[in-house]
Amino acid sequence: MISIDATGLVCPAPMVKTRQAIDALPPHGGQIQILVDNQMAAENLERMSRAAGYGYLCTDRGGGRYGIAITVGTHTPETTDQPGIPLPHGEGGLTVAIGRASMGQGSEALGEILIKGFLYTLSQLDMPPRSLLFFNGGVKLVLSDSNALVDLQALADKGTQILICGTCVDYYDIRDRLGVGEIANMLEIVQEMARAQRLIQL
Repeated sequence: MISIDATGLVCPAPMVKTRQAIDALPPHGGQIQILVDNQMAAENLERMSRAAGYGYLCTDRGGGRYGIAITVGTHTPETTDQPGIPLPHGEGGLTVAIGRASMGQGSEALGEILIKGFLYTLSQLDMPPRSLLFFNGGVKLVLSDSNALVDLQALADKGTQILICGTCVDYYDIRDRLGVGEIANMLEIVQEMARAQRLIQL
């Protein structure tokens, strides 16, 4: 049995940790115990379990905490051939252009949580992005005190190229506060966009 304490973790971290634990089970399967402290995480794990045909049991432990037991039987090719979060890829790879320090419109605080979750999820992909491009307000995510720095460093360690708009860095006067990545000019950024097989722009 594998135990996971996912309390304090927001989406998608509980799901990612559970998927990683499932991949680590022996061929005959086993059981995973997960502790979460929000209903959304419990519901996400239930949907994942039902879709994959795993046994699922959720116990309300009070105070917003849930104990979840997921039972995995003999692995099928569908589960063993797709560990983690699969992403189709080709020669050009995936490039993500990020122009702001939050994700979506509406609550800025929520947007900051979402962009952190997005970058963490990118770091868990089987095939990480070829490159991340940061410009305008997005350059604040690469600062040494950014809450996304650990996830960006994990991506860099996996080979993702992190390019930062030099004009933006100088505009915000943050050159001495960068924590990861390399400064690039607009030509380099446009060239990277042009050679990408898939481009996501936030």
